[in-house]
Amino acid sequence: MTDKILDIWAIQNNPEELYTALKNIKTDVVIFKNVICKFKVGSKTVKMQYDSLIYSEESDTIILLMRGGEAKIEDAEKYFEDNNIEYDIVNFMDLSEDYAPTKTKEFWFARESYVVEDAVKDSITKGNLSCYYNPDIMGHIYFDYYYGKNNKQGNLISIPLKGYIEFEDKFILPTHSRKQKNIYVDDIINILKHNRIKYKYVKTESLNI
Repeated sequence: MTDKILDIWAIQNNPEELYTALKNIKTDVVIFKNVICKFKVGSKTVKMQYDSLIYSEESDTIILLMRGGEAKIEDAEKYFEDNNIEYDIVNFMDLSEDYAPTKTKEFWFARESYVVEDAVKDSITKGNLSCYYNPDIMGHIYFDYYYGKNNKQGNLISIPLKGYIEFEDKFILPTHSRKQKNIYVDDIINILKHNRIKYKYVKTESLNI
């Protein structure tokens, strides 16, 4: 896997977003199934139910699908087949014993400022006009997998995060890279002010997940 942070689409409550995301993918497609997803911010780690991952480095895109969600990985496979896009499948060991349906806020992973802008406007349409903002806390989202007779755990992808914006309906999580341009605090504050969002600085890592 590349060290470059790709554009991340996390499909949760709106299955139609899958097809919007898939339109970005043209070549170099790998589907990973039975992935273990963990989100860590500060010292807190939360296991999440993104168990399918569509990866295309050439198309600069990662798509995450939730286990038990309305958007199915089979929908993506059919899309690729209908559009004559070749893809490979990597099927890791089954995760059935670790599955517990959960309801969480949406997660929007923001590599660029326009994603923050879109996420904020989406919250506004749902009547959410205030948020909490922690600009400093470091985090990661990990995609791991089981292998071997003793269920050893390996790492597929690790994506650094810095800070979070918490609305009533979602978390906006800026990615962080030493090799790429990042979203800065001033960028986020300007977006919040431009959209007339009331924000409160917080230092806590006790996210309401």
